[in-house]
Amino acid sequence: QGKLQIIHPKAFYNAKALKGDFVPPKTLHYIEQEAFAEAGYDGKLIVKQTGEDALLCCRARSFYNVKFKQFQIGCKEIMQQEEAFAGNDLFELVYPENTKTQIETSAFSNSASLTYISFSEQLSKLENSAFANCPKINTIKFASATPSADWTGQHIFQPTITNGSIYIPDLSKEPEWRTWLKQEEGNETFNGWKFRQL
Repeated sequence: QGKLQIIHPKAFYNAKALKGDFVPPKTLHYIEQEAFAEAGYDGKLIVKQTGEDALLCCRARSFYNVKFKQFQIGCKEIMQQEEAFAGNDLFELVYPENTKTQIETSAFSNSASLTYISFSEQLSKLENSAFANCPKINTIKFASATPSADWTGQHIFQPTITNGSIYIPDLSKEPEWRTWLKQEEGNETFNGWKFRQL
């Protein structure tokens, strides 16, 4: 009783006075549509949800065009819906080993500064254009042994640059990864990229 569990749609929309870091209350589970869209935060988003239901669900455009520099994730499950973090200033995105992760359509699109992504083995959803128009990405790490049938998105990373690195746990599975990338991305997206041992 009295614990904040949800922030309602457009609760802090265009709140430019909000600056620095944002640390959601540990009891918070749902940040609804456009709750903080266009807000003035320009520091870190630090998530430390606790308990058996340590879930944080960021609904569509919940942090749209909010210029976070860092995203520190500390929860058992995180859901990032359509355009939830589109237009941010993150330079890296790291999902902890045991965090169940869902990344929906265009969730991190137009992240102009993003260079590095490290996915958890618990990545359960990766949808269309999740990282589209992120031109500086040059390192992607997958903890999963092989691509999941649940990663159904198309053009997840398009367009991207050439000559980056994709890290996987087992290089003997490289053909399976290349088949998945060709199917989801087409031939040109990862032109010149190399697979490396995680």
